Amino acid sequence: MRRAKVYIGVDIGKTKIAAGLVRDGAVMQKSTIKTAYREGFDKVYEQTTNTVSKLVERAGRYGELSGIGIAMFGIVDSARGLLVASSLTTERRNIKLQAMFEERFGKTVILSNDVSAEAIGEHFYGAGKGVDNSVFVAIGTGMGTGIVINNRPFHGSHMLAGQTGWAGFLDTSRTWEDYTSGSGIARRAAKLIGTGVSAQKVFEYEARGDPRAAAIVDDAVRHAATHLVMLQRTLDPEVIVLGGGVISRQHAYFERIVNEASGLNGLYRAVAADTIRIKRAELGEKAGLVGATKYVELSLVGNI
Repeated sequence: MRRAKVYIGVDIGKTKIAAGLVRDGAVMQKSTIKTAYREGFDKVYEQTTNTVSKLVERAGRYGELSGIGIAMFGIVDSARGLLVASSLTTERRNIKLQAMFEERFGKTVILSNDVSAEAIGEHFYGAGKGVDNSVFVAIGTGMGTGIVINNRPFHGSHMLAGQTGWAGFLDTSRTWEDYTSGSGIARRAAKLIGTGVSAQKVFEYEARGDPRAAAIVDDAVRHAATHLVMLQRTLDPEVIVLGGGVISRQHAYFERIVNEASGLNGLYRAVAADTIRIKRAELGEKAGLVGATKYVELSLVGNI
């Protein structure tokens, strides 16, 4: 009898490394450790290989281990298996990370950017399930975007497709991320309210009627909604999935962004009754590792 295929998914973030055994999009086992970010690339690579080794030993309980997916922050070239650039190692570029893991474990390994992996996870198993084209926008500490076109991840010519959060405005040095993300909201709060005010506190102050916090949140809503409408009009996906830590914790923020985006997109209703459909992400913190394993599956059939 043919055994079920099981994959190892790893989501390497700046604060934690999440890894798990995944079968048909379901996480069978999961472990999370703190990322030794300040100790640099070599230490984080060691942490990751140790974590994967433990999962390799357990994989047989759930099926045949068919591959390993690694999702990581930074610029990743999935086709060539390279970590092109990352804040984890400013001195080294184009690290052959895929080859390093394949030599270590003897299995097919596919790399992906962390937000792209989340986009794939949500597309196939979460809020985007059942559509052909979707866009995932993560608003957390930073802001990132992943694009799926015709059920395939779209990376662009330079592996930078979706890096719209970094885009700046002509009249200011600020970016979309500076207005909408948790770190951006906190930086604005430091100027308008005082140092040490987190994004969470800004939302709390805004709910209590603080006009300074209200101005920050209003700006965040307007810029986030405008960003989503820009993506809708450029890529025309069937659904935009909105996730990330700030969105998962701030339900009112999500609803306000959706309402604002619907209003801004009103001119396009002459073409279609509902041209912008925004859904909250469904997979939460497991989106990255689930998406990383789907990258492996897609690669094995030539779809990345």
